[in-house]
Amino acid sequence: MAKDVKGKTSEVKANKKETAVTAEVKPAEVTPAEIKPSEVKKEEIKKEEVKKAAVPVKKAVSNKVKKVGKETMEPELYVQYNDDPAGAQEANVNDIVAKIKALYVSEGHRESSIKSLKVYMKPQEWKAYYVINNKIEGQVDLF
Repeated sequence: MAKDVKGKTSEVKANKKETAVTAEVKPAEVTPAEIKPSEVKKEEIKKEEVKKAAVPVKKAVSNKVKKVGKETMEPELYVQYNDDPAGAQEANVNDIVAKIKALYVSEGHRESSIKSLKVYMKPQEWKAYYVINNKIEGQVDLF
């Protein structure tokens, strides 16, 4: 064992082919007086620039997710009924829902107040019965 300049012990190992020196060294402590204010400001500015640059990227990603969520597939549903005296009849469910909403609005309600809509179709009676918000009931012509 040998002592180095600072008084710390170091271990020297010798081998025929190589010589290796290992020493225990502690990192130097920096006092606040040694830090220059100009260096701190530069680091803070760099951190703020990185944060500002990262924000638009997150917004762009979140906008894409929202757009994908809005593009849902809506199936087209048709009701077909063959009545001997009247012949074959067909009604589009989307048209029936539009009729129900128009009737609801004509009664003095707002379309945005519709929270739930249940439609029951009876082709034998040529009617579509509906229930809006589990309170208001009515009927419209199916064909």
